[in-house]
Amino acid sequence: MRVAYVVHQAVAGMSPDEVLERWPTMVHTLDALARCGVEPIAVCATEGRTTRFVRDGVHYHFVHDGSRSRSSVARTVAALAPDVVHVNGFVFPVPTMALRVACGRRPAIVVQHHGEAPGEGRTLIAQRLAARIIDGGLFTGAAEQAQPFVAAGALRSTAIAAEVLEASADLVPIERQMARARTTMHGDPAVIWVGRLNEGKDPLTAVRAFAALARHAADAQLWMLYQDATLERDVRDALRRADVEVDGDLDVGIGGRVHLVGAVAHDEIAAWFSSADIALSTSRHEAAGFSLLEALACGCAPVVTDIAPHRSIVSNLGRRFAPGDVDGAAAALTNVAVIDRNAVRADFERRLSWREVSRQLVAAYAAALAQHSNPAARRRRD
Repeated sequence: MRVAYVVHQAVAGMSPDEVLERWPTMVHTLDALARCGVEPIAVCATEGRTTRFVRDGVHYHFVHDGSRSRSSVARTVAALAPDVVHVNGFVFPVPTMALRVACGRRPAIVVQHHGEAPGEGRTLIAQRLAARIIDGGLFTGAAEQAQPFVAAGALRSTAIAAEVLEASADLVPIERQMARARTTMHGDPAVIWVGRLNEGKDPLTAVRAFAALARHAADAQLWMLYQDATLERDVRDALRRADVEVDGDLDVGIGGRVHLVGAVAHDEIAAWFSSADIALSTSRHEAAGFSLLEALACGCAPVVTDIAPHRSIVSNLGRRFAPGDVDGAAAALTNVAVIDRNAVRADFERRLSWREVSRQLVAAYAAALAQHSNPAARRRRD
């Protein structure tokens, strides 16, 4: 099976090597597909010059294309004669239609959801037109995440929505004592929160829920890792209002019971998750949840918001609570059972590894091809 993996988003001022470094999920996905016998070929729009190269056996085509329809990308894909065209994002309906025009009837076209909502106005009109030529939608938590697109007419039917993890993680857990020596993390429990300090990730719920936990868990510690500090002032205000023990000054970070660690190099993330007991996510919405996947890869017990992708990822592990529900989050933190780290890691390998991502993708591709080649079945399905 030959698959054209299409990225229409062109990143300004970045070389192909820099793009691949910025989007490691694409590289890991293509590598995983190649390992399971698929022939994946990446076709990426770029503002730089057109170039082609092979990395770890995977062919990459970076195509200079500034047109709204990404016509040069479409012609490149058509010349590859793929069996399946995998488009990243529902936000490119016009380029998706251009792919069908260029490629003709031969390939099935699937579109992967990356957290976006259905469009409005002209964008939604274009999405509704593109829906006519899309053979499959790929979602983490498909049963629920696909529904808004079907309701808006941006996807013909939930029957063509396939359950596919948006990503996995390649972290390897570190022995706990060694990890804590590197991070200096401590606490019983040690709770880690990783995200952006913005409304979508809802760090204020995390702080307030931890404050409730801290009242009767004298050794509990919260460690917050983040890059975007939009709500940092609000978080600090919440800490003061919650009467959580705070120590240290603003220049060197906050110690005591709550630690605003800030940004951490990605090659140190495994040590941080391996040091923690509980991974807390207060996200109001996600396409999947990269930090949650990394936490599970390192054996953390998950306490997460009860949203579709989190349900798909954590399954029966840990505890869930409604987004924004401080009392529910506090209860979940208080009552989460101790989980054997090796058991969490084994569950990750079975359900959430890159091997499983590639298996889900191949199954989705096969289903799309079957429907695409059977117009009568397609009409009955819709």
